[in-house]
Amino acid sequence: MQRNEMSYRMLFVGHPTPMWIYDPESMHILDVNEAAIKLYGYDYEAFKQLNPYDLRPVAGAAGSAPHAHAVSQGTSEATEWIHLRQDGTPINVKIVSHAITFEGHHARLVMATDITLQRRAEERLRLDRQILQQLPVAIIITDLDRQILNWMAASEFVLGFSAEEMVGSPIDSLQSPEFDFEIYRAMWRQLAKNGRVVNSVLVRTKAGEDLSLLTTVSYLRDDQGVPEKIIWVMRDAEERLDMEEERLLTRLLESELTDAIRMSDLRDQLVSMVAHEFKSPLSAIKLYRDIIAKQGHASDKPRVRDALNRIDTQITTLIDLVDDLITLNQASLGKLVPVITSFDLDDLCRRVADHWVGIIGDRHPIVCELPDDVLPIEADMRLIKRVLDNLMSNAVKYSPVGGRVTLLLHLEDDQAVVHVKDEGIGIPEAAKARVFEMFERAENAMHLSGTGVGLAYCRMVVDLHHGAISFNSVPEKGTTFVLRLPLKQPGYTSSDADFEDED
Repeated sequence: MQRNEMSYRMLFVGHPTPMWIYDPESMHILDVNEAAIKLYGYDYEAFKQLNPYDLRPVAGAAGSAPHAHAVSQGTSEATEWIHLRQDGTPINVKIVSHAITFEGHHARLVMATDITLQRRAEERLRLDRQILQQLPVAIIITDLDRQILNWMAASEFVLGFSAEEMVGSPIDSLQSPEFDFEIYRAMWRQLAKNGRVVNSVLVRTKAGEDLSLLTTVSYLRDDQGVPEKIIWVMRDAEERLDMEEERLLTRLLESELTDAIRMSDLRDQLVSMVAHEFKSPLSAIKLYRDIIAKQGHASDKPRVRDALNRIDTQITTLIDLVDDLITLNQASLGKLVPVITSFDLDDLCRRVADHWVGIIGDRHPIVCELPDDVLPIEADMRLIKRVLDNLMSNAVKYSPVGGRVTLLLHLEDDQAVVHVKDEGIGIPEAAKARVFEMFERAENAMHLSGTGVGLAYCRMVVDLHHGAISFNSVPEKGTTFVLRLPLKQPGYTSSDADFEDED
């Protein structure tokens, strides 16, 4: 008893994550920890007098429907809420709720993560991006070899080319044949010497028109001051920006927008995102470990098995997230080399579908439609399996209970084509252009847990395999992702050993 009390105080009372326990029938709060008292501003007794719904500003606040569904299903799915502190200040919180036994009775433990600053920063960046996209300014990020990495939306307005057309191309391809190449070489010498150069550059638009654009070229440097990327800002010298637009452009280029693209800031985002997303799984792991400890040798074995299964699920979530982030980081540094082997893609699809049937049980019907014949392919099986898992995970996560998930594979010319279809919430029109970008999440998905990493990972892997990924989506009706992979990879020679089963 003494050991359990000590464990309880360590895992609940003194835990840095705000938590409270309530009775799901009476809705009375049974206990609350110090972190929650500090976050919400109530003293201990006042907090215990609250109903959990008292923390919401109004009935039907954002996140209420998903949360109510999660509670009714006994799940621990994360949802977002707007809560009110004792002084009336609204805060954004991410809520995870777990079914537990407290003092011999069924109860729920709620963990609340304050994400107010994160949401404010995201909203500020979103508004700044919207304003910037309206300015007649082309902003382009390249690597040190002048290959285009990022093509801001306003660049299409100025130059006519879309991001899909230009990302991965050399920025030199924008030069007009009429531009004096010696001027260009002189610009590069000045950039190497001073880290910044301003000059007029003659570029050719998609429409074939030559434009003389005032171009500012600057290095983006890492934390040690070493150049790692180049930013290009192009605008018509005769098109004047008003004072407010000039201030906004300067601020964005010097701070948020440019920093969000810089590798050093991506690392900061990564650390912040990982820390935020790790809190809920790690807290759950500690909680279920405590449940097991309390069982002792006379434990109720089904409860122990259930707790262990939940621990395994949370650990798998963490491992998969870390693996995706490491792989993306390797790819961004040019250090990821696919390990190409020959394997049967139909067999891999079947195993992935069976895996998800085992995870979700009867909550979602999973349909797997495969060709009658074996479909061999040359690819990195580990990476492709992770792509399929990511697409299946999204299909399940964003679908209502009972929504059908379909995994379909067929051969089309010399390509293997995979469809992953759901009947879920769909992707809003405003989010479609950025769906494959790192850390991007649609507004209608914010009440569900996620990092915005999975689809960026999928596109990176598909690009490495010289394939393509696309999607069709209708809000509230569902989404279909289409993966196209060539059957053969350049320079690869297969061997019989390649067809051995994956360990």
